[in-house]
Amino acid sequence: MNVKNEVLVRAYIVLGMLLLFGVAIFTKAAKISIAQGEHWRSLGDSLYVDMRPVDAQRGNILAADGSLLATSLPFFEIRMDLKTPRESDFMENLDSLAHCLSTYVNNSYTHGGMRQYLMDQRQRGNRYLLIKKKATLIETERIKRFPLFNLGKYRGGLIVERKSERKRPFGILGHRSIGYVREGANPVGLEGAFDKVLTGKQGLQAMQRIAANTWIPLNDLTEIEPHDG
Repeated sequence: MNVKNEVLVRAYIVLGMLLLFGVAIFTKAAKISIAQGEHWRSLGDSLYVDMRPVDAQRGNILAADGSLLATSLPFFEIRMDLKTPRESDFMENLDSLAHCLSTYVNNSYTHGGMRQYLMDQRQRGNRYLLIKKKATLIETERIKRFPLFNLGKYRGGLIVERKSERKRPFGILGHRSIGYVREGANPVGLEGAFDKVLTGKQGLQAMQRIAANTWIPLNDLTEIEPHDG
């Protein structure tokens, strides 16, 4: 009986330990999926890399004499990944960067206000802070030389995205004939009739997802170059 009781006690102890181990695993899983779910999902988003399409430059429409009827003018959207710079680089360049941004980019902020704004956004982990929405090539090159930004994308956190805007030098003259292509509307005029030719062929570039619908390029070179329209 003593031997039998000893075996039963040992069996109960092992069973109890297994039950405790199972409860611990269940508790940890619940904590990760519920309490910390948003954190781990956002981390997963930030680690997701994919080949994303890059739009080509839309082609021009010319009159018989060679004058432009429709063209695409390039501009740049400049943003900043505030999680990229090291603490030492960020603090060393913070004052001078705040001065440049408040003086040359957004004078609605004072030097001190811009400095505090950048610090607040860094604490929030903002990886896609808008610096300037429609910057010209000259403005973009100047911003690239700002303190911290001049360390490059991988140390300074600068993100430069090339975009384009369709312009008609003659305004509303021949508006229907030149036409347009808009999402959710039937194509009109020359823009609509020759949309496939004007659009060109998309390229591919490696990009990283930093939010649900926000992708940033991993490098300045496309894997497959787009062919302009």
